[in-house]
Amino acid sequence: MELRIRNRYHLTVSTAILFFSPDTCAEYGRWGTRGWWNIPPGGEAHVLNTNNTWSYIYGEAADGTLWTDANGPRIHVRQEAFDSCLLIGDTQSRVVSTVKVRSGTVNLNPPAGALTALPAAVPGQLEVTAAGSAGLTGRR
Repeated sequence: MELRIRNRYHLTVSTAILFFSPDTCAEYGRWGTRGWWNIPPGGEAHVLNTNNTWSYIYGEAADGTLWTDANGPRIHVRQEAFDSCLLIGDTQSRVVSTVKVRSGTVNLNPPAGALTALPAAVPGQLEVTAAGSAGLTGRR
């Protein structure tokens, strides 16, 4: 299965992922972390091949809009590209919360009420909307 992320926001969105990796990260939580994919408006990135149904993503745009879930797993991310494991962090990293997603194509939608001229979603694709305070959160 593939995990693909499509940006339906009007700005570039930088994304990071958390994915099941029991062999590589056996001693560090059994989950891998990787980032960054800088996806332009209307663009799409293939970020993972996996046998696992579920993964987690985090996204951020330059205007401060976030695709996150305050109740989701927290990962360490670095400013530069990284490929690590869940339980590995350092003084150069910050901690962010992730959103659970099903393998396939994930559409990162604008916050509720925002206008966009990007193409409509394809039926059957997961929609992750940066929205108000319930569930997924988008903040500016």
